[in-house]
Amino acid sequence: MSCEADQIKQMFKVIQQIIYPLNLALVVLLLGICCLFARRRRAGTWLASFSFVLLLAASLPKAAVHLIAPLENRFAALPLADYTAADAIVVLGGTTSGAAAPGAGPEENSGSRLLTAARLYHLGKASKVLVSGGKSYKTKDRNTRSEADDMSSILVDMGVPQSIILRESNSQSTEQNAFYSAEIIRQNGWQRVLLVSSAHHLRRAVFWFEQAGVSTIPVPAGRLAWCTSGCLLSYLPSASALLRSTAAIKEYGGFAWARLKTTVRGNQSLRP
Repeated sequence: MSCEADQIKQMFKVIQQIIYPLNLALVVLLLGICCLFARRRRAGTWLASFSFVLLLAASLPKAAVHLIAPLENRFAALPLADYTAADAIVVLGGTTSGAAAPGAGPEENSGSRLLTAARLYHLGKASKVLVSGGKSYKTKDRNTRSEADDMSSILVDMGVPQSIILRESNSQSTEQNAFYSAEIIRQNGWQRVLLVSSAHHLRRAVFWFEQAGVSTIPVPAGRLAWCTSGCLLSYLPSASALLRSTAAIKEYGGFAWARLKTTVRGNQSLRP
């Protein structure tokens, strides 16, 4: 990636962080406070009010569902036994925690990606599993361990044989998940893979794997488009709803960046 492209990517990530509901609400609130100190009461009041309404709306379960459901409904969630068999199961990173005691463990959506992959394997849907995740950390004995290493260990705990697990430990993003996984897929002569990721992330993942020339069967895991039962509770703000709203906005922004990047790049190499 060129220095200029890298700077554009970093700028996009900063903008994306700013427009997350909590961050945006805090920025607007800060501007409102500045206006009040500058004796511009009307502008300050409007900005503070907008900040409150924005944070409240993003924290409502009903609003979170409306934001994230279109992403999760892109691919139907079938009973795992109904999926077509493929050459391998590919599980994307972003699914484990680091080295904090007592050790590596499932993180995102209670480890739903890894659990789904393990269940697919035990159902005989593929004879190989490829774990993709290059984010790394230092262990207590100062060795470097990647997310793919942790994912592999957890799958073994779930009954998947170590001998059939392949690791991709170079990727730092969904785009790189696709690029580096595609290299391994071609090296092994696989024609089609079951692609496992969180339901709201799957549209972007499939997009990048298609760009890499990989034929996939999308398998959504860990759906977030649920709402607390009961009319009143659906309209009461909660931290989990704010988290889901933020996850949805992150995906909309990430997919927009993916489409923009491929449009600008045209027929140039996919290499990230």
